[in-house]
Amino acid sequence: FSQAFRLRDLGLLINTTNCRIPDFSPWEPEVIPFLKEANLIENCSQKYQNWSHMDEDNLILDHKEMLKTNFTFEKNLSCCYKAIERTAPGTQYNDWSASVSNCTPIKSSKTKISAEFIVVECSIKNKGSNEPPKYRMWHGIATTSNIERKHLIKRKLEFWKKHKTETNYRPPNILIIGHDSTSRLNFRRQMPKTLTVLENLGAVEMLGYMRVGESTFPNFVASLTGYNITEYTELCMKNDMLDQDDCPFIWRRFDAANYLTALIEDEPNCAIFHYKKAGFSRQQVDFYSRPMFLDATRQHQKDKNPKSQILFTAPCISYQTNDEAMLTYLESIIDFGEKNSVPLFPIAFATYNTHGDLNGLKLADGTYASFLQKMKTKGTLDNTILFVLGDHGVRFGSMKNTLTGSYEENLPNLWIFLPHRIKKRFPEWENALKINSRRLTSPFHMYWTLNYILDKFTQTPPPQNEALTISITNNSSKQHKNISKIFRRKYQHRHLFEPVIRDASCSDVGVPDELCTCHFKNSLDLGDPLLEKASNAALNETNAKFQSTNCSKLKLGNIIGGAIIDRPKKKIVVGFTTNPGNFSVEAVLNYEEKKLGLSHMQRTDKINQSHVWCVNNAKLELFCYCKT
Repeated sequence: FSQAFRLRDLGLLINTTNCRIPDFSPWEPEVIPFLKEANLIENCSQKYQNWSHMDEDNLILDHKEMLKTNFTFEKNLSCCYKAIERTAPGTQYNDWSASVSNCTPIKSSKTKISAEFIVVECSIKNKGSNEPPKYRMWHGIATTSNIERKHLIKRKLEFWKKHKTETNYRPPNILIIGHDSTSRLNFRRQMPKTLTVLENLGAVEMLGYMRVGESTFPNFVASLTGYNITEYTELCMKNDMLDQDDCPFIWRRFDAANYLTALIEDEPNCAIFHYKKAGFSRQQVDFYSRPMFLDATRQHQKDKNPKSQILFTAPCISYQTNDEAMLTYLESIIDFGEKNSVPLFPIAFATYNTHGDLNGLKLADGTYASFLQKMKTKGTLDNTILFVLGDHGVRFGSMKNTLTGSYEENLPNLWIFLPHRIKKRFPEWENALKINSRRLTSPFHMYWTLNYILDKFTQTPPPQNEALTISITNNSSKQHKNISKIFRRKYQHRHLFEPVIRDASCSDVGVPDELCTCHFKNSLDLGDPLLEKASNAALNETNAKFQSTNCSKLKLGNIIGGAIIDRPKKKIVVGFTTNPGNFSVEAVLNYEEKKLGLSHMQRTDKINQSHVWCVNNAKLELFCYCKT
């Protein structure tokens, strides 16, 4: 925060009465030392063989590729495939397991596959049964054979088959491609090829898009349900170990509109709805990549460290990177939708390369640029509204302690592309996007934008406010009474295809004060006694939450920096380290009438899993150092 004086010399991305966001360059001098070559753990295409691929629902074995390593199918190689399925609902934590069938022998170079996910294994003939396979590869395809959703998928196909004769019968696809921990600035640093494709497409960059929660989960909750994390938790997720099946996700409305839906993620351990959580009991979308990536992850763990209790995601799905495997499955879904003339709502969210790694995104730049260019060439984007987004910026590491890093953490990436067909029909949409690109927006705008598209193209009813039945006991009479609590969605009708409020404040768009970057910080001297007082106040409130745990009491180590924010309410921001653990922490405290109250506290360094063995809770592990 010692560089806060520089804010006065920067231009402004957003310049309204209630919000001023500085225009940092992606290449600010203070950032340059943190920009390094991305760490390529494995070169997937060079380390692993490419012996198989899918052609729609046909498994193809590539004899030429086999011959390159002196192997011949059926002569000295024996191949088979196993079907991978999601564990049926009713089993506890079934979203964390997948069932794998026995291996079905492959007798031809072209084999019809009915399963959604398979793993292909090829072994050298006449080798012992304990010998590991010479080749292993996972494949996913869009199919109607999905056990949980096959009837719903077939119903959707039948619906659109009947409506083919109608003029303009098919609504646009809505495709969301996301990257974990990706700010607007870091997207520009690390994804120049993808950036060029988006600019050439005419996509609009939302410069004032601000996160509403610290991590991935609350930001997607806002985008997909219209509720903040407090409302969501009370309404439908009483604790992390209960499933989230009854939460009011927007894909239910897409189901009602007969869209095919998909959720594709590469990191099962850190997935949007699964980090330290149960996830779902019933499958929520038509196409769900989790079983395939779970099996690949568990196999990687088995190969590398069978005794580990932590799921380490593999950097490669055989010869493909995680991103390539995700996009191959996504392309299968898109092709399935195009073949059957069915609109799509897929969400593809990549975590492996970017979670806690400022430079990892660069490894996937070519992959995403090529994918988007391919979708353009195939004509898919002619009827697709595309969102390319992040959830938040980099939250961990020394970069976070720079002035630039402290701002960009709260300003995730968001690009929106409208196809020519949509622009021609609704020219005001593109005009509104250009206006809104320089106004304050949030994931709540995303939620209402998705709903607005459905309003325009389908006959499905708009979302209703959710209700929860609560039992109340009268202390004197001991009688029970049930009441209905209404959870009203806020920020209604604030979508991105019409100009949003020009002078919106953070509270107007659902951004908590502690995450608001609309107001300039003023540096405080490291020796200012107010910083030590604020640090200890933050630690006292935090330690009180850990009294019944096996976590050590945290004490103040060193003060790293501090600042004061004068509006809308006076706040103190202080960075410090702790003892024990040497955690790097940033706390935001309300400061009124010389009284300090903790508003928000977050870690800015990575969590060492060996420190948090005694807790299994995403919130508690942030500030826990287990007693020995």
